[in-house]
Amino acid sequence: MKTIQFLFLFIYLFMFLSCDTKNKNNTETSIKFNKITHDFGKYKWKRGIEKKVFFKYQNTENIPLMINDIKTSCGCTVPIWNKKPVLPNKTDSIEVIYDSRELVFFNKTITVFFNGKKASQQLTIKGEVIFP
Repeated sequence: MKTIQFLFLFIYLFMFLSCDTKNKNNTETSIKFNKITHDFGKYKWKRGIEKKVFFKYQNTENIPLMINDIKTSCGCTVPIWNKKPVLPNKTDSIEVIYDSRELVFFNKTITVFFNGKKASQQLTIKGEVIFP
């Protein structure tokens, strides 16, 4: 009886110690942005004028990076990005367009969701729209 218990204990310990705590399929990727904040500064308001910025990024892992979605803090901020995977060590960019509809200081967030260790990254644009 003790031999059987010892055998089960040995098998259990062997299975526990041989388990790899890392994901064998390793779907974790990293993304490195050239900047996470862009300041447009003060600029004069003019109807139909939009401000644009490109946030460049690089896939720093050895598997393809996929941006799943991008959410903004308001409808006046529009992100445009490539829907195709970015290969390891390759770069791409996210274009962010801000439509200033009123005279105001603004501080908007853009949250990028991707397959990765962190799974999301928050970007920020800010500035002040002044009277012409």
